[in-house]
Formats: sequence, structure tokens, C-alpha cells
Amino acid sequence: MRGRVEKLTSAHAATLWDAIKGHDAVWTYMSHGFWIASLRSQ
Repeated sequence: MRGRVEKLTSAHAATLWDAIKGHDAVWTYMSHGFWIASLRSQ
């Protein structure tokens, strides 16, 4: 399987929302995710 990484833009908003709506655990993860620690250390 191959994929790609793209920088998110407003053009992705509708597709992203369709993919995550109804998956409340995603929001919990985003607010406590691994990247939060890196922000706090700056």
C-alpha cells in the first residue's frame, strides 16, 4: 500500500470532517496526543 502526506488546508475540511465525525475518541486523542508534550517543551 502506498500513500502520501499532504499539508492540511481548508480544501481538506469537508473530507476530514466526514472521516472523523462521530468518532469522539479522536478529539480526546487530539487534546492529549503525543504532540502536546513537544509544544509544552518549547
